[in-house]
Amino acid sequence: MKHYVIDYEIRESKYGNEYYEVILVSDEFEQHKTYVYPMLPNGKKMHNAQDWIDVIKSKHGIVLDGLKFKDEKKGIINADSLKNCSGSYYETRDEMFDDLMNKMNTPEPTNNNGLFDFG
Repeated sequence: MKHYVIDYEIRESKYGNEYYEVILVSDEFEQHKTYVYPMLPNGKKMHNAQDWIDVIKSKHGIVLDGLKFKDEKKGIINADSLKNCSGSYYETRDEMFDDLMNKMNTPEPTNNNGLFDFG
């Protein structure tokens, strides 16, 4: 499943460190989130935090393929799965948003060509 990186917010954790809430939209148009903690509460750095920060702050429209869920029912992506996914990009974020909007507004093709309508 592909995920389009839509936006992010910097939030304050209850431990005093900042983290990123990353908003993604799947190619099935479902909204998902992941959470990126550059500094964990125990003082250790998250091993792929800089990769995520590079992705979310990119001027390009980033699409990630192969992210895994941490909790599918809640729509939460496992941030660690970034290391095992592939990516592609649009030249600009606006180009990605335009393409995504076009995909959302294009009806699914059907095999119903009217040949078997016996009304």
